[in-house]
Amino acid sequence: MDAPHDVAPPLVTGDPDLGTSPQDQLELDRWVRSGEYPFPNLGIGNQLLPSRYTPTDLRLIHHISSVATQMQSAEPDKYSIWTKRVPMFATLISSS
Repeated sequence: MDAPHDVAPPLVTGDPDLGTSPQDQLELDRWVRSGEYPFPNLGIGNQLLPSRYTPTDLRLIHHISSVATQMQSAEPDKYSIWTKRVPMFATLISSS
């Protein structure tokens, strides 16, 4: 934000590096096979159909959902806006 306005930000290309762990990949594979969203605690149900998204999209959705789940279990009051909004964003994703 401190950069001069006449300087274009660097272009980001390629897939994001989310550092998908083997456990995360297993959850993603299970989600794709079964259609069951791996984070039932977020209250989204099975509205997110994995067949509608690219593998990168699924990794991003999984990553954000995982972070929201960790925040809910840590200190929900401290992250209340985040933990309430992520399920809403995931619901919006499922309706697009």
